[in-house]
This record gives sequence, structure tokens and C-alpha cells, in this order.
Amino acid sequence: MGVVYPITLNVFEPNNDIGILRIRQSDEGTQTVDVQILEDALPKSYFGLQVFFCSRIGQTDGLGIIEQKLNAEEMTDPRNGKFKYTFRPEDWQVLGRQNGYFSFRKMVNDHTYIQQFSTRDFTFEVTKSIYSDGIKEVIKDGSTYVWTFEDLLRLFKEFIQNSEVNMGDLESQWADFVEQNKDIIESIDPSGEILTALGTLVSFRAEDKDIITKMRNEFETRGVNPYWFGAKGDGTTDDTVAITAAFNYAKASKQNIFFENKKYIYNPVDTVEFSRSIDFGHAELIRNDGVNVNKPIVKLVNDKPTIEIDPDSFTYPVTKGTQRIPQLAGYGNAYVQVEDSSKKIFKREGVANDPGAGVTKFDQFTVDNDGYLTSQLTYDFEDFSKVTVFPINSEWSVIKGGKFLSIIDESEDYRYFKNGIEIQRSNTIIENIYHDVDQNKVMGPRSGFINVQNCANIILRNVKLQPLKYADYGTYDFNPEKVVNLTLENVIAQNYTDDLWGFMGGNFLKNVLVANSKISRFDAHMGITNLTIRDSEIGRGGIQVVGYGKLTLSNIETYASNVIKLRSDYGSFWDGEILVKDVIHHRTKDEEMNFILGDYKYDFDYGDDGRVKGLARGNLSVENYTVDDHNIATTSTNGLVGLIKIVARMKTTDTVAYAYRLPKLIHFNKCQIIRKSTEMNGFYFFADINSWAMRAQKNARLYGSGNFDANVQVVLEGIDFYDFSGVDWRSNLFVYGGSNPLGTNGDDDYGSIISRPFWQITVKDSTGFHASTLGRYVKLNVYNTDIYFCLAYQRASRSWLSFVNCRITPRVSAETSVAFKARFDRWYFVNCYFDQVFIGSSTTVVANPFAYALQDLLAFATGEGQPIVPTSSMSGCGLTSQYNLSSLKPDIGNFDFRFGDFIPYRVYHGKKGATTWRPKTNLAVGLQYYDTSINKLLVYDGSAWRDTNGNVV
Repeated sequence: MGVVYPITLNVFEPNNDIGILRIRQSDEGTQTVDVQILEDALPKSYFGLQVFFCSRIGQTDGLGIIEQKLNAEEMTDPRNGKFKYTFRPEDWQVLGRQNGYFSFRKMVNDHTYIQQFSTRDFTFEVTKSIYSDGIKEVIKDGSTYVWTFEDLLRLFKEFIQNSEVNMGDLESQWADFVEQNKDIIESIDPSGEILTALGTLVSFRAEDKDIITKMRNEFETRGVNPYWFGAKGDGTTDDTVAITAAFNYAKASKQNIFFENKKYIYNPVDTVEFSRSIDFGHAELIRNDGVNVNKPIVKLVNDKPTIEIDPDSFTYPVTKGTQRIPQLAGYGNAYVQVEDSSKKIFKREGVANDPGAGVTKFDQFTVDNDGYLTSQLTYDFEDFSKVTVFPINSEWSVIKGGKFLSIIDESEDYRYFKNGIEIQRSNTIIENIYHDVDQNKVMGPRSGFINVQNCANIILRNVKLQPLKYADYGTYDFNPEKVVNLTLENVIAQNYTDDLWGFMGGNFLKNVLVANSKISRFDAHMGITNLTIRDSEIGRGGIQVVGYGKLTLSNIETYASNVIKLRSDYGSFWDGEILVKDVIHHRTKDEEMNFILGDYKYDFDYGDDGRVKGLARGNLSVENYTVDDHNIATTSTNGLVGLIKIVARMKTTDTVAYAYRLPKLIHFNKCQIIRKSTEMNGFYFFADINSWAMRAQKNARLYGSGNFDANVQVVLEGIDFYDFSGVDWRSNLFVYGGSNPLGTNGDDDYGSIISRPFWQITVKDSTGFHASTLGRYVKLNVYNTDIYFCLAYQRASRSWLSFVNCRITPRVSAETSVAFKARFDRWYFVNCYFDQVFIGSSTTVVANPFAYALQDLLAFATGEGQPIVPTSSMSGCGLTSQYNLSSLKPDIGNFDFRFGDFIPYRVYHGKKGATTWRPKTNLAVGLQYYDTSINKLLVYDGSAWRDTNGNVV
């Protein structure tokens, strides 16, 4: 039974009253301090930090400082400053009094630790055991001190520094060193394999010029070397047996493994499961994909067993907002998977080899030792059918270096095989790895050269992978599946702008960061929660996702046809926010381009995950979006670049089973076209097929006279709209894409379903705007924008429109075309300037703009006795001087009328004129007119004109 010493340690005050701690050598795993940390007499939290025990070995100069990292199980209560530390064999190497303290550190980005605070020193005394001589005791079947390669390397360096090495007497020097440290070497290498390789002169390589250099070369690798087991590394010899032996030895001895700068052929018969670090250095490994198929080079696994927990022990519901699950406490830091087999999610539509059955409802997250969630749930659960805990290793494993060449066997047609590196271990870094294939050969679809599954905290850094070529199936070089906290930093997909498949396909991902990378494709099939891509380039494959949380893009360039493609086979949804800033979209061919593209079947059941499906449940915000046309001419409508295109299609029936929701707020700011081609390119806002099948996040509110409160807010600022140049009925707001049995956008009963989109759209500081609303419910406010067209009168005009500080230059197809038309009581113009009306893109000016083009702004009849009747509201507006109103209405001088300040309903009559020009319509009792033919003032009495004497004239 062990001994427990309860002690209290302070952060600032001296620790003089903890009593006498006597630690006896050889009593391994039995001597524990139960520590309480205080600061100003209060418990000091170390939540989120790693604890280290630090001690100076002995009181003599030259002896070192040791550090021991506490296990997760020892850090029992971080929030209340409590932990337990069991002394290790390293702590009792030297007898006598020792000084120690506990250090609390935070891991930074390079996975080193920075101290945040520490306790003050305390003293403990190491006493001799009956088995010890006071220095060390090493026995072959178990040691009171576990010596490591690092320890032996330190001793060897001291040996070099403290001995006079005579190069002519190397063998005797080597023999002396081996004899002095025989017990230590045997404890590390009980079978003597390494000692034999080190001590045999005939095994020296060219770089091993002497024994001392050989020792340095071998031990500074700090790992097991396949060379010791017979690997040739000459590029022609099959080194599979030797490399497998090295992996097995390193696994059994819990050592890292190191490859020399050689070329190895390695086609493993069975994959070694390994949990330590691997340094491939500058080695090249050649793997024939047609030999021993589906056998990865190595599989990195957790060295702690997984744990199944009884689902009945949990308290339900467990929701997205759950902060702590007590049943998960006590397992240390862990990665957790939960399932509910009664629900199916991600039912796939339209793929021949996937019948749409879906998968079991699944979620994943991480917890600390107290059961607090350190990454949140994506779904709400009423019940679990399975709960699996994967304890996370406290130490990070690193796989680094190496060039890997896959030899493609075109005669074989395998399906989604794994022949590379497989990771099923949390806390793993993969860096400085290069994979290559002959991309001109067609291969069977690969799951990925690097496969990551069932783990958390994975980093790919400085990795170069290869997009792949295959005729019928998607194929990938990197495949993460069921991973939480995944970082891709400086990852390169070679030839990423070519039309190759890959490089990535994934499922069930959470908290993913892509930074400073150049990849051909980012693809997440069955959902990703929280995705950030920054300072990167995306190739032809684009970003193809569905998912939840925050989708953040910052400072990226893309060569795909769509910046974001919401996968059509899983319902084209993103349930969360989409936040984008600084995107350059390169045109690479004559094709349709969109910022966001979605395409779904509104009558298909995509599965019940309890989440709201649609486009960005919260906000969709895009700032600084630039399209560079690269002087590529476009045909048909390909010059139109869509900001949003959502296509709702019918699969089999005309019922809405999949209610697709639009965001509460959509904001595009500074969307510009770099026009190098002579072809016209520009933006439109929203293209849809069957928008009546879509829904808003909340219901609209309807009032009398067709008024309403909108449920979808849109702000468009600084947009280079597409100039249709006289093509009538076009709109930069809505591009209508088709119809189906549900009806058209102009349906009379559209407003009967108030969860449908009712739009509030604000347009600012833009150019080339065709403002037609095409029968939709829209409140449109336009500021500081050039306007060419506005048609908004269908279905009794569901639109309300206001224009402030705008320049209005209509472009029509003919003299008789209408450019502005709406309900007369729903137009508002403030400080606007009306320029000439042009026919198409030519310089031909429409002679009478108020006859057709602007007829709904001003009823400007030219007949004798006809009034001027404004059908809109204007304030402070102006008309180009090139239109002479007196030539359009010869008696204009007889009217008390000035263009630009009037309200609807008001009728303007001539104040004077000849008898033939007396007002004839819209007459009101008391209307006055001075008849210049008879020089009399006349008043209308309701039936006739009378002079001031009451005579009918």
C-alpha cells in the first residue's frame, strides 16, 4: 500500500511548513504527494494548463535538473488547484536533500510549453533502500530507474568531453564506455541488437568515420533505425522485412523510429500499429499500390484502450448547449463519440451507389477530466445508443519527413483503398511529408494517402500531396473522417489549379483550420462544424461542403467555378454563419460562375438531425469579393456572376418536404469585376428556381394595402452589377430560373404562406443596376447608385421602392419599351438625377421618355387640356437639360409645375391658355383657369365654366 503526503504549496509564500518528505529509492509507484495550490490563501486554478514536477538532482555542481510531466489522471481537480504526484524513479537517483517545485504551463502553437506560474520551492529527502547503493540499481527484468536514449546520449557526450580520445585507440575507448554503462545499455536494449550494431566495426557506413562519430550518428537520431535490421535503402532491394522488424522492435521497446537518407522499397504485408513518433528524414519510400493492397505503411494508434459507457447511465436530453457531462469525468482528456441509432441523418440523394438510407445520427466532441466539454455538440440528443471514449495521449506524436512515391498499377481497379499513412491517435503532428504519384495514369479511387480517423487534435504542416485522376469515382490523397480539431498549415496539393480530382474528401469534421495552403479541393461530405480557410488558394475542385457553425473565409484565391458549393447530394445547407472577407475569384474558362451555389430537391427527405436546414441560419456576410476575368471571353449568360444561386428542384412530387431556409441577413460589400475581356461581366444578386418552395427564418408580418414587415434583410454595397444594355425585363436582383407544378413567383397565393421570403433590400454605391423585382414581395431602398431599369408592377406590385441620390439612366431595347413601371403610390425619389434614356448600349436617345420608358413616373400627356399627373413621389430631383419639357408638352409654361418635386395623386392643370386648352379631365369644383382667348378668369362649378359674374362661358 502506498504512502500519501497531503501538502499545501503556495504560489508566492515560502513553503516552510509541509513537514519532512522522505522518499525511499526503489519504492516505485507507492509514494505520492496530494497537493493543494494556494494564492493569497485561496485555491489557485490551473484549468487548461499542464503541470510539471521540476527537481534539481543533488546539491553538487554538474548534476542536472529533471522535469516530469503529470499524467491527466494525476491532475485531479484543476479548477480548485488540486492534484496528486507519484514520485518517479528519476526523482530518487541521488541520496540526500533535493529541491523541487511544480510548474504550470500552457502549450503554444509549436507545441512547446510556456510557464504561466509555479509554486515556491520545497524540500524532500531521498533515502537509501536495502537494494540500493545510493546511486542506481539496474536489473534486467525491471529497473528502479527507467533509462532512456536521451540519458545514454547525455552520458556519451560527457564521456567524449571528459576523456582524452586517442583516435588510434578507438576500440579500447569504445570498450571502456560500453563496460562503464553496460547495465544502462542492457536496460534499454535487453536483446543486444542495438549494442551489436553499434559495436561491430564491419557495420560502419561511409559517414561513420570512427567509433565516436558512429555513436553520435546513431544516438542523435534518437530512434530505432531500420538499418540496424538489415535495410539496404538502395532503391532496388525490397526492404519490407527489415522495415517491418524495425517497426515491431520500436513498438515493443516504446521507442521512436528514424529513417536514414536512403531510398527504400516497402510494401507491408501487415500494417504495424504504432503509437510513437516517426522521423522519415530525407528518406524516399516507394510503395507499389498493386502489391498488398489496403495495407498502410503504418497505422498510428492510441496506446490507451477505448472505453464503452452504458448509455442508460446518462441524463437526457443532452443538447448543443450542454457544458458538462458528469458521466464522462475521470477519463482524463478524451475524444468522445455518441450515436443514436433510432435516427438517420445525411441521406444522400442522386448517387447511384448510395440509396439514400442515411447513417446513424452521430456526434463527436472533446472533454477534460472533469467532464467539461472543450468542443461543443452539434446536435441535440434525446437518447444515446452508444457512447465511446477515446482517452487522449498526453504526449504528442510526430510523423515527419520523407518522400513517398506510389506506383500505380493501372491493371487493377480497387475501390477506396489505403496504402499510405493512417492516423487513429489524438495529438499527432504530420509535417514535412511529400507524396507523389504519376498523375497521368488512371488509378482506382483512393481513400487517401493520409487517412485520419476517430481522433482529435491533428496537425498537417508543410505537407505536399497530389490531386489524383480517375474516370468514374471521386478519389483523394487526404481523407479525414470523424476528427475534432484539425489544422492544415502550408499544405500543398501539386498542380492544384488543374482539373484533377481531390485532394481532399472528408466526413464528420469539427473545428477545421486551413491556413497558408494551396489545395485543389476542400470537400466535406457528411458535414463539417466550424470551418476556417485563410491566406490560401483553392484550385478547380473548390470548397464543397455542407455543415454547421461558422464558415469563415479570409484572404483566399480560388480557381473553381464557385467559391462555395453547398453539396447538392446532402441538401445544399449551411446551418450557421458564413463570414467571408477578401476573396479573389479567377475565371479559368468560359463557364457559369457563382459565389455560392446550392441545388437541392425540395421533396426529398435528407434525414432528421433536428437542425434548421438552408443557407446560413444566422448571417451571410461577404466583403471584398473580386472576380478577375483574365481576358476570357464568355458566351450565353456566363458573363453573369451570381452572388447567390439556389436551385430548388422537384424529385418526384410537388410537396415541400424539405423546408429550405434563407438567412436573416445577407450582406455583400465591395464586389468588383476586373474586366480585361471585351465581353461584359458583372454580378447579379439571387438566382433561383422555385423560390416559393424556400422559407425564411421567421414569418413576415402583413398589413393592409399590401404593406408588410420583411423577414429577409439584404444589403448590397459597392456592387459592379451586370449591365444588360437594353435587354428588357432583366434584373440584377432576381434571375428567374424556371417553374414547376408549385406555380410561379407571381402566384396570387404567395403571400398566404408568410414563412416565404419577404425581402428588405438595400443597395448602396453600386453601378449598372437593373432594379426589377419581378413580382416578389420586396421593399427596395437604393442609395448613390446608377440605375438602368426598374420593373416592379406585377401582381398589383408587391414592391415598395425608394431611390436616394441616384443617377437614373434607363437603357431600353426600343423607343416604345418601358423601363420604369410600378404602382404609383409606392415610388419615392429623393435627390435623384434623371439622365437621357438610351436605346440599348448605343448613343441613340429616346425622344419622349415620358411616353413609354418613364410613363409610370409621370403621366405626361400632350393633348389639349390634359393635366400633368405624377404617379410617383419626388423631392429635390432633376431632369437633364437635354430634354426640353416645352417641346414635349407645348403648354408646359401655363402650368404651376416644376419637375422633381411632387407627390402622387396630385393633378396639375394649366393655369391659363386659349379656350381650346381649358382643362378637360380630372376637374374639381373651384378649379380656376384664365382664358386668354376671351381674357377672362373662369371657375369650374362642377358642370360648367363660369366667369366672375356667374355666366356660363
